Amino acid sequence: MRNRLFHLILLSLFALSSLAQQQVVDGVKRSISDLSASANTYKAALSRLKPALSHESTKDKAETWWLAGKIAFDIYDKMQHTKAVGNKVDEKEMATYLTQGYNYCKSALRLDSVPEFNHDGTPKIDRKTGRRVVKTKYSSDIAAKLLENLQHFASAGGDLYNSGNWPEAWNAWEAYHDIALSAYAREKKKVPADTLIGKMRFYQGLASFQTSDFLHAHQCFSDARIYGYKQKAVFDNDLNVLVRMGDTTEVVNVAREAYQVHGAADIQYLRILINDHLNKLQYKEATSLLDQAIKKDPNNAEYYNLKGVIIEQEKDYEAALPIYLKAIEADPYYPVGQYDVGRCYYLRALELIKKNPNLSRSALNDKVNPVFQQALFYLENAYELNTADPDVIKILKDIYYRLGMGEQLQELER
Repeated sequence: MRNRLFHLILLSLFALSSLAQQQVVDGVKRSISDLSASANTYKAALSRLKPALSHESTKDKAETWWLAGKIAFDIYDKMQHTKAVGNKVDEKEMATYLTQGYNYCKSALRLDSVPEFNHDGTPKIDRKTGRRVVKTKYSSDIAAKLLENLQHFASAGGDLYNSGNWPEAWNAWEAYHDIALSAYAREKKKVPADTLIGKMRFYQGLASFQTSDFLHAHQCFSDARIYGYKQKAVFDNDLNVLVRMGDTTEVVNVAREAYQVHGAADIQYLRILINDHLNKLQYKEATSLLDQAIKKDPNNAEYYNLKGVIIEQEKDYEAALPIYLKAIEADPYYPVGQYDVGRCYYLRALELIKKNPNLSRSALNDKVNPVFQQALFYLENAYELNTADPDVIKILKDIYYRLGMGEQLQELER
């Protein structure tokens, strides 16, 4: 008898507690019914509602979570209006309420799918689909509210990113992605353009990069391109991520894709592809790739210089010298080309010294010094164009020393 009474008391207390929580929910609904309510009024209402989100009697009701979502969105709207009229708001806080609203709505959608039953207690089955019949009460309104705020998620992600809240920014853009591709958006024919969805994916990649989550960053950058958003920054950031991951195979794949889209804008993609061929000793393929590039842009000094590098690696510097000369013919102000031409003449002079060990000093100088002078002409050009290149400085010092040009050597060593 005592145990039974104890259980009755517990049931009564639970019933009172459940009633109290439902009254809280109903009271919150009444408190925000006034459209003129301030942001602080909504914030207070959300604070009162939060215990109901975890109470046994109300936490599994779609209504509870949907109400929380609406309030969070209302707070965002109020703060946005305050900002629009020129008053200062906490943009991070404002964006956070938006993402909170999304999360509350997701919980509501999950709970709003209630299976229907026949009179005998068996699940009701749809004869056409063979699936269980599920009724919803709030889902349509929730989906409409989310779609209504679609563009706000894009801008909120930007505010969160700029304030250094990168995981939250990622979540805001993920919400954008999910809403944009939802069945409701398709039904209402309001799915954004693929390139816009791709742009949000790109931003997510940047947010992941900031937290050193390189794998997710690469996935987002790849998704961005799949959606047709193929700005140069997408490729460049992806390459940066892949280098940090040490994924050389994918670096080459992305560089190949980038070269097809932006090859003329940046030679780094071509360099990556050529280096890959050179690492595999595929000289013919590397040269063919460069010849195609030169055909499209015959005045590009870097292309000729790269071709010279390939020929030098495959054969020797003498075979590469005519190509290096073409590079500086295309652009006399290209420092790398001037250096490579000068370096080839320098190597030629050193080889003459090596091949003529029995010549007198005077005879050797007559043979070698004119070649050093040739090298000097191009190397001094390279130095004028880039005074910080240590390779240029090193060879110049050696030539000045060999030619007895002490004043120039001292000037260079200052």
